[in-house]
Amino acid sequence: LSPALAPAWFNLGLMRHALGEQSAAAYAFIQAAALQPSKVEVQHSLGVAQELLGRVPDALVALGAAHRLVAGSGGATERGVLASLFRATQAACDWRGRGPAPPR
Repeated sequence: LSPALAPAWFNLGLMRHALGEQSAAAYAFIQAAALQPSKVEVQHSLGVAQELLGRVPDALVALGAAHRLVAGSGGATERGVLASLFRATQAACDWRGRGPAPPR
């Protein structure tokens, strides 16, 4: 696929996310990330969709990639990525104190 198609995949992912179709959104974001892995918006959106689907390890990978792309910028994008990364990290924890959370 041409990298020129990445914005189309990203927009499709946004539309699917808005419709509550997280699986379809994640698929579209995966396609966009494969074409443009250095786009923070793509990695962030992929991480959010993965976390909503309960795919926390995959979410942490995408959100970690997004954070590496914006680390140190101090802007709103970095704060949004950090907030999503924090939520996904919380979801990965077993708050009963017995290690990692069981898979959903």
